[in-house]
Amino acid sequence: MTKILSFILCIFLSVPAFGKCDKPVSYLSKGSTVSCTGYLFSPEKELEVRLKVEKYNFLEEYSKTQQDINEILSKRLTDSQEYNQYLSKRLKEERGSKFWRTTLYFGLGVLVTGLIASNVGK
Repeated sequence: MTKILSFILCIFLSVPAFGKCDKPVSYLSKGSTVSCTGYLFSPEKELEVRLKVEKYNFLEEYSKTQQDINEILSKRLTDSQEYNQYLSKRLKEERGSKFWRTTLYFGLGVLVTGLIASNVGK
């Protein structure tokens, strides 16, 4: 009976070791057995892959920041173009009203000068 219990206990204790890995990355020494499947990298290759992953994460964040900056600059450009169109329209209106105002003042000046000149000689 104790042998059966010992056997069952050994099976229950050894099953989790075959079922999953405790760590996503673990250091292996030469001649050791592994309890899970996966990829084995040399320390140099592991460093290269880790640096590439870190660089990728940085570049992904940098790309997002650049996209945000581009969106802001695009909005600023659109606003500047709209404001320039508004200013161009206002300038055209001012030039048009200035022409008529100048013409009116010139005409009134000619009229007043004519009246003064016609009354001076009498």
